[in-house]
Amino acid sequence: MIYIINDAGMRLCQDNKWRSFANFGTFPECVKVYRRLCAAETKANKIKGKVVQLSAGMEVDAVGKISTTEE
Repeated sequence: MIYIINDAGMRLCQDNKWRSFANFGTFPECVKVYRRLCAAETKANKIKGKVVQLSAGMEVDAVGKISTTEE
């Protein structure tokens, strides 16, 4: 999973607004998830954000807390 955060820890949503509490899904108020790292880096450079890439076995909740999943 690849997404963009700012210095305050807020995540970029699909409607190009920053939110500290945002779910994942297809609605405009949900976090924008990128499939390609290069696309996320290009957008992050334009808006002064930071790219976050989670590896397999990690997940993030609506508040932004990252946790590992046990399989």
